[in-house]
Amino acid sequence: MLHIKKEIGLNLPEQCTTIGTTGVLPLMPSAGHTCSTPSLMAVQCPITLALVNMHRRNTVTHALLNSDTHTNLFLLQEPWFDTIGTARSDSAWQGVDMLGGITSPGWETIYPTIPKGLRLKVMAYARKRAINTQLGAPFTTVPHHDISDHPCLLVLDIVFDDKTWHVINFYHDIWDNSSLQALMAIDIDAVTLTLVVGDFNTHSPTWSPPGISRLGWAGQVEEWAASNLLTLANNPGEITCWGSEHERDSVIDLAWYNEAAVQHSTFSNLHIDWDGSLGSDHALIQMDGHAHSATPHQPMGVTEGFVTDLD
Repeated sequence: MLHIKKEIGLNLPEQCTTIGTTGVLPLMPSAGHTCSTPSLMAVQCPITLALVNMHRRNTVTHALLNSDTHTNLFLLQEPWFDTIGTARSDSAWQGVDMLGGITSPGWETIYPTIPKGLRLKVMAYARKRAINTQLGAPFTTVPHHDISDHPCLLVLDIVFDDKTWHVINFYHDIWDNSSLQALMAIDIDAVTLTLVVGDFNTHSPTWSPPGISRLGWAGQVEEWAASNLLTLANNPGEITCWGSEHERDSVIDLAWYNEAAVQHSTFSNLHIDWDGSLGSDHALIQMDGHAHSATPHQPMGVTEGFVTDLD
C-alpha cells in the first residue's frame, strides 16, 4: 500500500490508504523506470478496533467513550454492568433490580446473552456512524446469541456492503471453568475473516515473558488455536498487564487472526497503548481492520505474529 497526499494533490487523513497500486507514483522509483501521471484512486480508511479490560469502572468507561475520537469498535472485558433501575414485580414488593451497562449517545451498546442472575464479563460498543461519518467504512454489528449464551463470550458479525467479519470477544473467568469451555466449543469458519480477542488470564511460554510459569489450561488454548488455524498477533513477551505488588507483569490480553484474515491482510498495526486504558492495569490494545483486501506482501522484517505449533 502506498500513501498518497501531496504526491497527487489529495488531502486525505493520515490513516487512509489507497486500494490497489495501479497508476500510483512510487515514492522511490526504481532505476530505469519512468513515472506516469497518477490516476485518482479509491481511498479507504481502516476500521479501528480496540480491546481493554475496564475492571468494572463506571466513571472511567464514560470518560473512554466520551473522549475517544478515532475508534470504531470497543471490545471490553470486565465492563461496568450493574443496577440501572428497579422493575416492578408481583413477587417482590420493593421491586427487582434491573441490570445494564453504560450507555453513551455516540455509541451502540452490544450485550452478549444475559443469563438470569449472572453478570456479564464482556460487552462491545460500536460507534454510531451518524456521529462521525469520516471514521472508516460503514458497517453493522450483529450479535450471535445463537452461537453462545455464555456471559463471558460475545460473538459478533461485522457486516459491510460486500463482506462480513466475525469478531469474538472473550473473558476467561478463572473461577468459572465454563467460560473457557464455552470458547473451546466454538469452531471457527476457515473462510470467514475472523478476529478473536480478550483477556485470556493464561500464561504460556508461547506469549509470556521468560520465567513465568505455564498455567495448566494454556495447553487447551494453544490446541484450540492450532485446530482453528489462528495466528497470534501479539509480540511475544510484550506486557499487556501490570502485576500487583507480589505479581509479575504478564501477557494475558491476546488477539488472534484466523488464516483467512491473514491471507487477506485484514487486520494490521496492532499496538499496545497504556495511556488509552485510562489507568487500568491492563493496556488498551488497538488494531486496524481493512474492509478491502489489503496488499498481502509485507516489507522485509515485518511480521504479523506467529502460528501456534504444538509440535
